[in-house]
Amino acid sequence: MFFSKLPIIASKLFLYKQSLFDERWFDQKGILSITVKTKSAEPPTVFNVHTVAGGVWYSQEHSFVEKIRAKQITQLLNLAGKVPNKRMVIMGDFNAGPEVCPDNYRQVLKRRYV
Repeated sequence: MFFSKLPIIASKLFLYKQSLFDERWFDQKGILSITVKTKSAEPPTVFNVHTVAGGVWYSQEHSFVEKIRAKQITQLLNLAGKVPNKRMVIMGDFNAGPEVCPDNYRQVLKRRYV
């Protein structure tokens, strides 16, 4: 979900191309792209995500889940790379961090996001 007191001038949901079977069965996760109207000539784009968390058969840190999460993060970073003005925020639940699934975390850092 994304809430804003500023007008949302564009939004689109990009479903993940890769996900676990049980997550596809119960839900379809993806990347929500939102452009917010500001006084700036170049309005910012926000990407809100929720990557795979595991599932019924796999833990969050299982190598199979990490590979799927890596593909989801790649899909996100490829979309973000197409934003013409580069004014953007990437946020959400990545189910990865420095201590949990660090390879997925480093994947974002390698693309020079902080």
